[in-house]
Amino acid sequence: MPNREPAPPAHGLDRVEIALFVFGVFAMALLMLAFGQPLAGETYLPVIGVWVVGGLAFIWWFHRHLAGSARAPRGRAKVTRLPASGRRRQPRA
Repeated sequence: MPNREPAPPAHGLDRVEIALFVFGVFAMALLMLAFGQPLAGETYLPVIGVWVVGGLAFIWWFHRHLAGSARAPRGRAKVTRLPASGRRRQPRA
């Protein structure tokens, strides 16, 4: 088995990238507040709330996902063989 180089240190999003994503989520929420009421009626405030919470949750998940992807790759999976039974498969006609 060849020697592999150690995995690079795990890094998620930079602070600037997080700030840009958060700014984008809130800017879109502001646009929805300004122009969304005629489209959604009474449901526009809950939609904006779901947008903000979902956007921030996605940023958090994506940051953790990128930080975890720098780990070393896993080894090969073990193959377990089932014990052979007494019955053999019938050949097709």
